[in-house]
Parts: sequence; structure tokens; C-alpha cells
Amino acid sequence: MEILICGAEGKLGGAVRRAIAARRDCRLVAGVDPREGHGEYPWFPSLSDAPGAEVVIDASFHTALPDVVRGALCRGAALVVATTGHTAEEMATLTDAAGQIPVFVSANYSLGAALLGEFARRAASVFPGSEIEIVEAHHTGKRDAPSGTALALFEAVREVRPRARAHPGRVGSGVRRPEEVGIHSLRLGSLPGTHTVCVATGEETLTLTHAALTPAVFASGILRAARYVRGRAPGLYTMSDLLYM
Repeated sequence: MEILICGAEGKLGGAVRRAIAARRDCRLVAGVDPREGHGEYPWFPSLSDAPGAEVVIDASFHTALPDVVRGALCRGAALVVATTGHTAEEMATLTDAAGQIPVFVSANYSLGAALLGEFARRAASVFPGSEIEIVEAHHTGKRDAPSGTALALFEAVREVRPRARAHPGRVGSGVRRPEEVGIHSLRLGSLPGTHTVCVATGEETLTLTHAALTPAVFASGILRAARYVRGRAPGLYTMSDLLYM
């Protein structure tokens, strides 16, 4: 499997590079990043100058998405999007692209995090009157808050509770409303990405937690997604497709 990485010099891009180097079933044909590479792979400052590949992995930043999508389309490559914080317009760009190429999108490429979403959805259904809050913790360098994974967990809850309303960062006075799902963000040092869903019924409390101990877990999931989406029909694919394949 031939892979091209956008954002190859970033933290996640580096983890994906290392994961590729450890495998025999895939090859990094090029990396794209405005920061110059270190000679470990063919480096290009612009996607327009890079060679073709079977799969384009976007590990850059969400604002680069339009250029990444154009690059994947002109190559006829499958696209794995590993950035978060997308605007509605950017998501529409992905949906349009999925009409022509296979596009895999996830806020978190850990299978454990995907299972956490399934468990949160199930808990919201089994305990329909429960109160649910989401807490996420990341290192100080993370740019978006709440995290994309926290928002995805909220959406999992809202699938079975259509009236649920996200309430990021509880401040001020006032009683918690039944439809609220509080989302709280911590940014401390070099904390690993941790997401917790708290479910309280008044009679019992259920706490569901997933912690990503190393970026390698995301890199492994990204390559798993790349193998899954390569050669598939155009469409929009998610971690649920991997969980139930």
C-alpha cells in the first residue's frame, strides 16, 4: 500500500511515519509539510508537487483540508482524514469528495475510543433519565477545545437523545437542565488524551474512561483505516465500519 502523508513533520504525522516503517505491507512514497523533512523520506513542501499514492493521509491541520481534498481527488486516491475541528464548510467539502473517492473520517482513530462511543450510546439508551457529563484531558499544545472526540461522544449520546444539548464549560449560576450534556476540557502538561463519560441515575453512577497512552495507538488505527478504505467504492467511512467489519 503506497501512502502519502500531509503534515508529515507533525507529532501525529511522525507517529504514522514510524508505524509505516515498522510494517512490510505499506510504503511511504512522500511526505508533505511546510517544515523541511530530515532525509528519512521524500519530502515536498506542497501537495501539488508530490507524487501519486494509493492513500492520502491528512495529519496536518483542518484549515489545509481543501488543498488535501483536491490533492486526493486529482490522484484518484483514497483519503484518510486524521484532523479535527472542521467547520461545517469543510465537512461539506469532505461529503462532496466522498461522491468521487473513498473518504475515511474520524475524530479519534483508536479502536478503544470508538468502543467508548458505542458504550456511551448504549448507556444513554439503557438509562434514559440519567444525567451525562463528558470530561476530556489533553496536553497543553492541543489547539481545539472541546476535543473532536468529546464532541463525537456527545453526538453518540444525541443519537438516542435527540433533545440533548451540549454545554461546554459550565460557568455562572443556574441549575443544570435535564437535556444538558456538560463537556469539560483540561489542558495540562503532557497529559495523554483521556476521555471520560459519567452517567448518573440518582441511584448509581457509571463511569466510562478511555486513555490513549501513546500517539502510536492513533497511528495504528490510521493505517488500519487506510487498509480498509483502499480500493473501496466512493463513500464516507467511519470507525463504526471498522468495528463491525
